[in-house]
Amino acid sequence: MAKHLVFLDIDGTLIDANYIPNDSSLPQLIESIEKNNDVVFALNSNRSLEDILPFAEQFKIKGAIVCENGLFVYFPDTGKSLNLANEDHLNTLEELKENVFQWSKESSELFNSDVLWLEGEVDQNDLSSKEGLVIIKPVTSRKYTVSLHIQKVVNNKIVPYREGVELLAKKYKQRIEVLGLQDDVVVRVSDSHPSILIYSNKYTKHDGAVHLRNEVYPNSTVIAIGNDPDDFEMVKDSGEFWAVKNAKPGALILASKIAYGEYTKGVIELLQSYFTNTNGT
Repeated sequence: MAKHLVFLDIDGTLIDANYIPNDSSLPQLIESIEKNNDVVFALNSNRSLEDILPFAEQFKIKGAIVCENGLFVYFPDTGKSLNLANEDHLNTLEELKENVFQWSKESSELFNSDVLWLEGEVDQNDLSSKEGLVIIKPVTSRKYTVSLHIQKVVNNKIVPYREGVELLAKKYKQRIEVLGLQDDVVVRVSDSHPSILIYSNKYTKHDGAVHLRNEVYPNSTVIAIGNDPDDFEMVKDSGEFWAVKNAKPGALILASKIAYGEYTKGVIELLQSYFTNTNGT
């Protein structure tokens, strides 16, 4: 039975805007803390399981993984998943995902330009001559949520298309309202990337954290380290929230500890301060 359950956020916490850590020593620190303390490290993210698993391996995290903003939990030790959302809601989300994909493919009139729905990779040289082309790239590994990256060919270069993101997000919200699902899902424009996220409004990271605390790691002290107010929400009634220096202002206000370092460096600092100086007591 774990004495501590430590949730780590990925984007903006373990990795920076370029998707890389700014310090390579965190995996060794995690292994050392687990060896010398009764601690389980877990991941809790909006990402898909397929997106998260490489980070779990990279950072040597062996605990449970909460996926797609709390819809299900994956247990690496058994290879099994547990849905936290009910079947009807999951079916609704899967159907909505297919609708969003179709709406995206039919969005040429919205942009007054050709649209390429791009699954997988393509040689950018093959596209850079198609001036004005809008490129929509879905994250196909997601089961119940949507992540779309929007780009455009401008002056023979493929660049982020922030205006296109806003146009599509508005379109999705209108269509979702027509379906009567506006209270069930969130349409969110990313702060750091030209992308759109669509996910459940009924289940959150908090649901995943509560399940693990109550059913898998009972009586453990829960800590979450992140950069967003959503990361605080997962432990708001059950533990402590610590923030890295680069966290959003709303997260910094909610944090009981704030690192001097950004991203991975901040995570290392917070873990060393607590588990080295106090032995996790």
